[in-house]
Amino acid sequence: MENIELFNVLKTLTRKEMSKASSYLSLFTPASKQCLELFEIIEQAYQEANYDWTGLDLSKEKLNQLLFGEDKESQKTRSIRSKLARYLKRYCRFIAFDREQEESNFLLDYFLERNSYDLFDGEYRKMCKSMENQAGMNILKQSYEIYDLQNSCCVQHQTRHRQPDYHHSFESFFDFSLIKRMNLYCQMLNRAIISSFIFQENFEKEMNGIFEFAEKRASIQLLTRLYWACSLMLKGEEKQYRILKNLLLENAKKLAIGDRRLFYTFMHTFCINTQKAAFIEESREDYFYRFKERLLHKGEFISIMHAKNLSTRIVLQTKHKTNPLNKEEAINSLKMIAKEIKPTYQKSTLQFHLGVLDFYMGDYQSAIKTLRKKTKYANEFFKFDARTILVRAYFLTDTDKFEKEVRNFRLALENKHNLSTEHQKEYYNFTTASNMLYKTKLIHSRKERKIELKKLEDFLENNKGKVKRWFVEQMKLLK
Repeated sequence: MENIELFNVLKTLTRKEMSKASSYLSLFTPASKQCLELFEIIEQAYQEANYDWTGLDLSKEKLNQLLFGEDKESQKTRSIRSKLARYLKRYCRFIAFDREQEESNFLLDYFLERNSYDLFDGEYRKMCKSMENQAGMNILKQSYEIYDLQNSCCVQHQTRHRQPDYHHSFESFFDFSLIKRMNLYCQMLNRAIISSFIFQENFEKEMNGIFEFAEKRASIQLLTRLYWACSLMLKGEEKQYRILKNLLLENAKKLAIGDRRLFYTFMHTFCINTQKAAFIEESREDYFYRFKERLLHKGEFISIMHAKNLSTRIVLQTKHKTNPLNKEEAINSLKMIAKEIKPTYQKSTLQFHLGVLDFYMGDYQSAIKTLRKKTKYANEFFKFDARTILVRAYFLTDTDKFEKEVRNFRLALENKHNLSTEHQKEYYNFTTASNMLYKTKLIHSRKERKIELKKLEDFLENNKGKVKRWFVEQMKLLK
């Protein structure tokens, strides 16, 4: 499919959403007959491609031919595609609204606007009850917002002689503003770990004062304890990781999913940054817990990178010292993870990780066969990471094809302008290190080999690259 807006919008839709799109377009948009016909053409092609967007061979010219009987581009054809894309965006907006309707105040707004005060009161009480015994930043925000609407209802519907309680609104907003500050502070600390972040003078001193003040407010005591422990953890206090984790586990049913998701993200950053084996193992366990609890999901699916990270952990689990997975268990887990991503890339993502699994299990020929299959990956990282596996597999099995694979790898890098310079350099350094390792492998003189190994060691130490641990393992075998 061509890289045009209409196709890009369509590719965001699931099979289920596509099946309902036609009804939405005909009932809720002013789509013309030709717009609807164009959608039907695309929908039929999607069905014939077995509901796989990557398998569609569609272009603007093909659509024009099917709709108008000729492939020529014109203002009319462009206009119809543009309008259909616009109406499909409305449908996407509707999907997002429908998913979040239980967490929105739209119904209260509607009843208030229509002066339906009895309906307003019923919905208001229902929403208050649903938020009872729940803690979370967005819960606080919504609690303030619906109480503010309640005050407006009191003002409008004066026959009931109820007075608006602005003091309660003030306190609700104050609670939310305190927690929002803590939230932003932890995001700043997290950013400082990942890259760099400079705090303004006396900012952290001011935040300590906010934590101390907020801890005395019973309404936000739990959230304050969580954010305080999180901030101290992100500043390097390792014991706070365990405190935060215990609080999260003890209050899992009470905490809103958005807050739990964010805290575990911060914990993952901390664990990886320590570079300590115990914390890295914790992060692995946390990742699977987050998957099981649907904390990695955004709507129906998890992101491609979450799927990649989870699958990598499954593969590594086959080498775990105390609790290794066998190949069948690993394959089943990889299939389960692939089902949780958008259908478009389920097949290619699973294929990639099955190839990686074969490599790590020592079945290099199967890894080569799997990763050589033509497929369209979700992003460039899959494509080039697959090449790193192929280069290593050929190094270990077929030296003739190894050199050709390295050359092709470099040519592919030169033509990939949508890959950042930093990542291009890391992949290129991988190919350089691979050639150095191969050259060393061919040397029979122990003295000369030692010299070349030292050169490779220095190169790996002074340059960013991929899979450095594998090179270290191979160097040990050549000593």
